[in-house]
Amino acid sequence: MQRELLEIDEAQAEVVRRIFTWFAGGVSSIHIAMRLNQERVPCPLADSGTPRCGR
Repeated sequence: MQRELLEIDEAQAEVVRRIFTWFAGGVSSIHIAMRLNQERVPCPLADSGTPRCGR
């Protein structure tokens, strides 16, 4: 069985780090989503063809 190597997308990793920091600092998931929407950060499913991400 051959394993595939995964690559980290640094742009997405930075967003994940920010989300983690906000949440650890007490920011609610609703406010995190609002911040991401204000910054026009694309949802992780944007590349999958999913029309709506649910934020």
